[in-house]
Amino acid sequence: MSKVNGTALLQGDTVSLLCSESWAETLSLNAVPGSAGLPITINNYGSCVGNTATIEGVNISNSAYVVIDGIDVTNALPGSIVNINASNNIVVQNTTVSGLNATCFDVNSATGVIIDSNAVSICQNAMSITGSEATISNNTISSILTE
Repeated sequence: MSKVNGTALLQGDTVSLLCSESWAETLSLNAVPGSAGLPITINNYGSCVGNTATIEGVNISNSAYVVIDGIDVTNALPGSIVNINASNNIVVQNTTVSGLNATCFDVNSATGVIIDSNAVSICQNAMSITGSEATISNNTISSILTE
């Protein structure tokens, strides 16, 4: 992820992660300038049936028009697994998000966020959302831990 995190992504760029590969790192996108017609997309490539790319977390801040599609985001550390802050028009779809002692989705001061068709499990909290115009649909939420 350090190579991706250090790359200046431009409108319409796609970062495809090899299925079955794992990174013990967080994807950090700060001030990524996607647009409505040319979003920044993070997805998988290869034969992914039951074996998607895995990363430890996603942090998106001060960014626009980013699509996260079909990645496994898993982390056992406390905190947030998918953190979207001060951003707009972010889509997280077809993704598996899980982690002990963590909030699976933490969305702060964001607008136009879409969380769709994800599998969310084994989290302390499934979702914490502030902002406006968030659409949450077709997600499967299971095994949420309680104190």
